[in-house]
Amino acid sequence: MIAFNWAIVTMPLPDEGLASRFWKFRLNCHKVLLRYLSLSGLCSPVMLSRLRFLLSPAARPIALFSLTYLVVLGVFVAVASWIDLLQLKTAKLDEAGRLAVLIAERFDRSATATDLILRQVQSRAEASLAVDGTFDHLSWQTFHEAALSLPDPGSLWLVDSRGDLRLASTTPDTPTHNFRDREYFPHHQAGVESYLSGAVRGRITSQFHWLGSRRLNAPDGGFAG
Repeated sequence: MIAFNWAIVTMPLPDEGLASRFWKFRLNCHKVLLRYLSLSGLCSPVMLSRLRFLLSPAARPIALFSLTYLVVLGVFVAVASWIDLLQLKTAKLDEAGRLAVLIAERFDRSATATDLILRQVQSRAEASLAVDGTFDHLSWQTFHEAALSLPDPGSLWLVDSRGDLRLASTTPDTPTHNFRDREYFPHHQAGVESYLSGAVRGRITSQFHWLGSRRLNAPDGGFAG
């Protein structure tokens, strides 16, 4: 073991200034480490032999191979993780697309069913107008039951030609409100029979919802609400 240590120390050193000093310092560190392990008995002769090889210049190719292997392994893991993330993102986008289609189909069915109920209420309201020009012949109970048959939780509101609320399915006592400034009102004034709005906040319920409405026609064809 001592001969081995001496062999390390007496190895020829390159005459290259800083590189030479670094090489000498490295070899001296190896010498001290191996001598300490040899004298202390902390390592067996087999272990010291292996350590001697690892600290020798001959082990550099192995170290380089190990470093290259770790780099390649790291790149492989990074690429595999990126591919997994990309696949997960694609799967989530596909799932979101299918969910959007389901929501759109559900909304179409709900809007169609709601329009059918509005047609029935429209017919009854116009029949009441045909009697004496008022909505007095349309009972609140009938109006309330029509609201209960809506495909989604909601309410019905009957508004006259001035925009005043005349009937509300939520309460027999009609609140005092005017809806003339609502987006659907000028459309129906201009002759549009059916209108579907975007999301709006209810003036009475204070909840966000969409609005479906139908024009009410007076017996002479004029705008009645």
